[in-house]
Amino acid sequence: MSAIEFAEEHFEFPERAKSLPLGSPATFALIVERAAAAFRVSVADVLAPNASRGARIAPFAAARHVAMWLAYRKLPNASYPSVGRLFARDYSTVISAAKRVDRAVFDGSDLGRIAMALDAEIRGSE
Repeated sequence: MSAIEFAEEHFEFPERAKSLPLGSPATFALIVERAAAAFRVSVADVLAPNASRGARIAPFAAARHVAMWLAYRKLPNASYPSVGRLFARDYSTVISAAKRVDRAVFDGSDLGRIAMALDAEIRGSE
């Protein structure tokens, strides 16, 4: 199931996306699908409304954080609040995710390497 199909079924994504100046839903779908695939989780897990808890970040939460980071970086005119609305989350969650991924990129951790690889992959498909 693609991100667009999942979102149409569960989150009314097209209406929410069309109201925001963020580019086409296909761009958002590409980001979510690539992040889900990189962490071997489903698109449903990335877009699910449940939060992660615990000392170690769950794979679906890591995928969501990277997807938020990429959406903020790649979608035209993206803001923290607009990306938060796409993920049905508060803007402060997007800020936290972006900081976590930025820190991982700077530290060279696995999360950072995956994020940078996805960034390059998406840049290549633009």
